[in-house]
Amino acid sequence: MKRYFYTGLLLLLATSLFGRTTNGAKDAPLKSDATRETISLTRALDAHHNMNNTLQVTTRDSEVIFSEDFEGDVSQWSLNGQWSLTDLDSYSPTHSMVADDDPAGAAVSDLISPSIVMPAVTDIEDLSFNFAVFCDFPDFDGDGNNNLEDYYSVKIADLTAIPWHRSTTNAYEGGTSWWCGDEGIGGYSDDWLQFLDTDPIQLPAGSSALQFNLKYALEEYTGAAQTIDGCLINGWDAANVRISADGGSTWSPLTGTPAYTSSSAYGFSANNDGCSVPGWGGISAGWGAGNFDLSAYAGEEVIIRFALGSDVSYSTADDATITGFYVDNVLVSNAGDTLFFNDAETEGNMTASGVLWNDVFYDYGDVSRPGGAAWGVYESGMEFNGSLDLTAYAGKTIKLKWMSRVDGDDDGGNGTGLHIDDVSIFKSTQLVVPPPSNVAAEVVSGSVMLTWDDMNNPQAVDFFYGDDSYESFIAGSPPWTVGRVVGSGWAQRFDAALPTNLENFYYLLSSGNTANPGQLAPIQVTVWDGDENILYQSAPVTPAAMDEFQVFDLTPADLTVQGSFYIGWCHTDTLYPFPALDSDSEYMGEMYGYTPLSGGAIVSLTGSGLDGNYALFADGTTSSTGGITYNVYRRTENGTFSAPLNATPLTAGTYTDETVENGVGYYYAVKAYYQGVESGYSTEVFAMPEAASVIEMTYDDGTAETGYNSSVGNYLAVKFTPSAYPVLMKRIRFYVNDPAAAGNTIAYVWQGEGDGAPPVDVNTYLFRSAISGLTYGWNQLDITSDSIWVTNGSFYVGWKIYSSTPSLGADNSGYQGNSFVYGSGTWINMSEAGLNYNLMIHAVVDTAWVVVGIDQRDNQIPTEFALAQNYPNPFNPTTNIDYSVPNAGPVNLTVYDMNGRVVSELVNKTQSAGNYRVTVDGSSIASGVYFYRLTSGTQSMTKKMTLVK
Repeated sequence: MKRYFYTGLLLLLATSLFGRTTNGAKDAPLKSDATRETISLTRALDAHHNMNNTLQVTTRDSEVIFSEDFEGDVSQWSLNGQWSLTDLDSYSPTHSMVADDDPAGAAVSDLISPSIVMPAVTDIEDLSFNFAVFCDFPDFDGDGNNNLEDYYSVKIADLTAIPWHRSTTNAYEGGTSWWCGDEGIGGYSDDWLQFLDTDPIQLPAGSSALQFNLKYALEEYTGAAQTIDGCLINGWDAANVRISADGGSTWSPLTGTPAYTSSSAYGFSANNDGCSVPGWGGISAGWGAGNFDLSAYAGEEVIIRFALGSDVSYSTADDATITGFYVDNVLVSNAGDTLFFNDAETEGNMTASGVLWNDVFYDYGDVSRPGGAAWGVYESGMEFNGSLDLTAYAGKTIKLKWMSRVDGDDDGGNGTGLHIDDVSIFKSTQLVVPPPSNVAAEVVSGSVMLTWDDMNNPQAVDFFYGDDSYESFIAGSPPWTVGRVVGSGWAQRFDAALPTNLENFYYLLSSGNTANPGQLAPIQVTVWDGDENILYQSAPVTPAAMDEFQVFDLTPADLTVQGSFYIGWCHTDTLYPFPALDSDSEYMGEMYGYTPLSGGAIVSLTGSGLDGNYALFADGTTSSTGGITYNVYRRTENGTFSAPLNATPLTAGTYTDETVENGVGYYYAVKAYYQGVESGYSTEVFAMPEAASVIEMTYDDGTAETGYNSSVGNYLAVKFTPSAYPVLMKRIRFYVNDPAAAGNTIAYVWQGEGDGAPPVDVNTYLFRSAISGLTYGWNQLDITSDSIWVTNGSFYVGWKIYSSTPSLGADNSGYQGNSFVYGSGTWINMSEAGLNYNLMIHAVVDTAWVVVGIDQRDNQIPTEFALAQNYPNPFNPTTNIDYSVPNAGPVNLTVYDMNGRVVSELVNKTQSAGNYRVTVDGSSIASGVYFYRLTSGTQSMTKKMTLVK
């Protein structure tokens, strides 16, 4: 299928890239414009489809295959006509190629790239190119006749595709003949210049002759001769026979019978083969005999060449009866002696050659076009027609050609010409793997267990763009050149990261506005594959309503997509219904129109005035294909992700990190890998492993239904009562309920009164510290190093309210009676204020292996590092551990269980050299065997102790 584009305010849809003017000349047509309308503001549009965009894909990974900035050696580039290398203007840094638009210069100028080897691609990869352009062609329509005069085109040649071949198609006497044609299209295309050469033939003295059978079916020329590109033309596409007596360096047309039908064929001059080159055109009366006298070349070594040249338009795609040039039974003889013979039964002594140029697109120098006003990069989706997609040439060797065409005047102005720079070819993957979702972290004693949705299992997928508001609509079907067409439609392109079974199609039709009201009409739901072929089209279905999302069940169609696909609907009426679109959010560049003309074409709407995120969505379920692996990454506060934690890729949605330290906060993220493509990081999750004895004391359910604040100078606090004593306070946490919070406060810990009541004097506290830069959500303060021990009763955690203090989160699902507010010298329970709020303040405490005291036993400086056996041992519930450190420095004393998991960190601070005794209380832990390890500097010692209750 051909893909045509329209951009700017220009539309193009034609059966070929060029049209004919009334005098028969071949020029490129200019086209008309189109608009969109705004929905009436007096009517709200209910357009919510409630999708979660699980696998929305907006970017693609690319690999550069070829790049040229014209700053180095450009000798491999071929420059013809008015093309030259310049340093007067460029896109980067100093040089570019330019073709002047001088009307006195060459009418056709070619810039041809070196040979480029294109890589093979998979089903989920594609090839494309872009380039920088400044097209200063003011005479693009100087006479205002709506046909282009100065313009340029880009063409591509597959150097491995040579049309001359042996074939049984239309062969002589039902055998095999040489045919210059393409079996796939049943004929030939535009812009061909193809040759079939004999091996060198030594002609003896005397009279030699060339005889062969020939047949041709080519574009016919009618009317008077005319001048095109500086040549007087009286033929279009043509074939001829030529001879070279200098090894192929130069060629001359042979004359004989049958006589040529034209003396100067545009099919040759349009391909820079020279003016006044004769040839046969039109359709021959079947097979005929060719006879040519070679006497003029007696005694020379010659090569005979059969040539076909086609011009810029009109070939087999336009007329199936014109199929190319056929040759058979090529004989060169002298006085009855055979000097050369080939009957096409074998390749033998004939060689095919020629560059097969195919159109990519053409464009011109209006300011509305890319590079028309200043340098710009010509990207995919900007094409006036055609496509920058080169995927069809994967695995082939190609050349690219920029061809400028200028007429013989400058009635529209004379510019600086066509400038080209920074040519790049790249390979892109259609597969953009989404990061894993629903990543969760659970602290398990001494480790962190991570889980996430395993993408190897089927999962729901939603495809949509936009913000759920649809401000605009398009009245009627797409306005193609020939008018509005039944069967045309609207399509949005998506990328399925994984094989996905489509289930539902969602669409919204607009009722228009007061000036242009919409109506319902049947539509046909349509799905296209990434190559723009129709995968599915429903029977006509009449939507139930306008301004409400409609759902069409795709499950009976059993459609599986991967990579790019298009989904939308086609008209059964040229005027209705109206598609709705979101025109005020970021346009994703993925909206297309469809026309059924010329075999069907997908048309980019980017820059057309019809672009936007249309109300065309889909959902489905991924197939359970396997092959997806994962890597887990970890960082600490203010750190960055580096190498993955797992040594080998993970194949399931779970991983346990056993290399953690208690009391250290960790951030985790996961990446997915599929077919060599890496996802981005998942949403980060946080976890802080703790010993089993560390608990978080709380009375709320973790969700803030509202926020609460009091007057400046007041206090808010929550009461906590441990179940056993003593406890070591490790952290206090506050939930800020203001999304825009950036405030300040002072946090407090108070000892309760003897009866558990709040402190009488708020200025008598266990702990006090300013907190600045409070943020929305949980804010945490680590107070472990402050060694705050609660040995009896209750304690209170709270903060003082300042003008910059944000509101505190409040949970109203079942009041626990432990939240207080202080003002005017008095504490009152929140319930007394008529507010049954559980203020969201938490306290994290350590209840096991409680350190009763750390004492320096004497003033002696030890000479050796030592760890004594605890005493008593076994013990219940207290014991003493003596140790000696001969040098000042960090000291750590930690208790482990039989599985090596940390139970409690007894000492973790800098100590001076000396002898120490730690008294610990194990009332809150189970009986068993435990190990305690002392570490200082590079030295470490471990002992075993037993708790018996």
